[in-house]
Amino acid sequence: MGNVADVINQFCRRQDMAFAFGMSGANIEDVHMAFHRGHGPKPIIVKHEANAVACAEGYYLATQMPGLVFSTSGGGAFNLIPSLIEARGNGIPMLVLVGQIPSTLEGRGGFQDSSIQGNIVDALGLFRQVAIDAERVERPETILPTLERCLRKAYRERGPVVVLLPKDVQQAEMKLPGEEEIPRICDAPEPLREEARVKIQHLVQQWQTGEPPLIVAGPQVAHFRLQQQVERLCRRLGTYCATTPDGKWSFPPQSPYYLGTIGIMGHESVAQQLEAVRQVVVLGGHLGQMCNMAGLDDTLEIIYLGSDHPRSALPWRSALHGDLRSLLGELKLELDRVGNEKPVFLPAGRVLFRNAAKAGVETDIINAPWVLQKMQSKARTMDLFVDAGNTGAYCLHYLTGNDARVFYTALAMGGMGQSFGASIGSVVATQRPTLAISGDGSYLLAGGEIHTAVNHRLPILFTIFNNRSHAMCDLREQLYLGRSSRDNLFMPCSIGAGLAAMYPDLPAFDIASKTEFESLWEHVDDYLAKGPMVISINLSNDDLPPFAPFLQQQERLDVAAKQSSCIEAHAASL
Repeated sequence: MGNVADVINQFCRRQDMAFAFGMSGANIEDVHMAFHRGHGPKPIIVKHEANAVACAEGYYLATQMPGLVFSTSGGGAFNLIPSLIEARGNGIPMLVLVGQIPSTLEGRGGFQDSSIQGNIVDALGLFRQVAIDAERVERPETILPTLERCLRKAYRERGPVVVLLPKDVQQAEMKLPGEEEIPRICDAPEPLREEARVKIQHLVQQWQTGEPPLIVAGPQVAHFRLQQQVERLCRRLGTYCATTPDGKWSFPPQSPYYLGTIGIMGHESVAQQLEAVRQVVVLGGHLGQMCNMAGLDDTLEIIYLGSDHPRSALPWRSALHGDLRSLLGELKLELDRVGNEKPVFLPAGRVLFRNAAKAGVETDIINAPWVLQKMQSKARTMDLFVDAGNTGAYCLHYLTGNDARVFYTALAMGGMGQSFGASIGSVVATQRPTLAISGDGSYLLAGGEIHTAVNHRLPILFTIFNNRSHAMCDLREQLYLGRSSRDNLFMPCSIGAGLAAMYPDLPAFDIASKTEFESLWEHVDDYLAKGPMVISINLSNDDLPPFAPFLQQQERLDVAAKQSSCIEAHAASL
């Protein structure tokens, strides 16, 4: 005999879930201890529940295995919400186990009562809004069917599913099932409907007689490790591929068919190609606001292939819903059937990457483009986890990743601080040297999670762009509202020195010049061989990132200022 918590452990172990990310507490401690007692997933204790979900994201991206999260009730449970929304938007399958107070205390003044009887909040209803779905286990005998159903749904609909577990249910005795009684649930490709096959045949016929489309690879391509198939598709069609901002690792960056990143943080080469094509085929991604750029307008025929409903600022001509693995497999079969390969010719003199910002003049003053160019060769060998904001714009524009390595940017909701947890979850599984880049605002929000990297000696290089501000907020005020409120500017903060004082074994540095950076960069590999490392780089908060709306607005303001100056000069001469 055992109890429900032991059965949960058996189920997770059967699915080869090697790690569970979370924080323990009175109403989840039975599950936590069952993981230890039953040699199940190794618990990784985080410092904030939101980071547990981010860890599970990174774990999935690195391994293609579903993330596993556990949390206690009350505030611990609701701390999960921001990262659950991010994970849902990013299409990350995970199972989230959330403890609840004993059902006998619900509606009777129980501490942290979040049942509908408690008249404070309906946890089940709330989690159903922010996750793919949520279920509550009411009776011990329903635990296995519930877990199976929820994991299948997480795979099928690509997102987190929450399971609410009252403490008395976790503790309820029950006979432990044999291993053969617990189903092994795999993320297998789902077969296509006949309707999708017919649409693919029509597409291929169109491509055989007309101009090839521009392919845009989204994050699902990388999640399913389909990069090589997409490159072969480009070769067959004689066309180019761009990636969405959140799909930077969805196409081999050294391929002659690669154009760069689409969107307002992306590359001029993509805008040039958009002006030359009539059709765009989006594979497992979305063309939302961050993908908008010159040439992408409602005159284009946009076709979507993927498993979820496209989110786009532009109308879709056609959407082929289905498992992307099956859709690409069917495309290959149809192209093989019709035969012939179209060569692609690179136009003479094409500039594939025209950076919207420059690395700076030849002085010792350090800036983000210069840092990222220095990091580039090493970054290609590492998994990359990047925060949103100015930092994300710089990294998406200047850094080229490696399709065999993760390149993650939290752009579903643009949540700050996601890079800390996501990088930790990835490295816990792979132990590969990893680069996590954030701004100082993100560090102040979620950087306490560095403690977890120190605790487990994870080889993560945390690089913090410290411009002593929420710089994107301050720049928006200057560009669009006429002046800075200065509320988003901070007092100086020596992040490296502070962390070095907190953790004597952690190499943590504050860098203020190019000379200091180059001297330290030579020793990065030596430091990472022993565990994590932190480099906080002092930057100006006035630098404009390669973010098209900012650059365009600054250009308009410069023109207006020049015109005003001319008018004033003319008036003074009268």
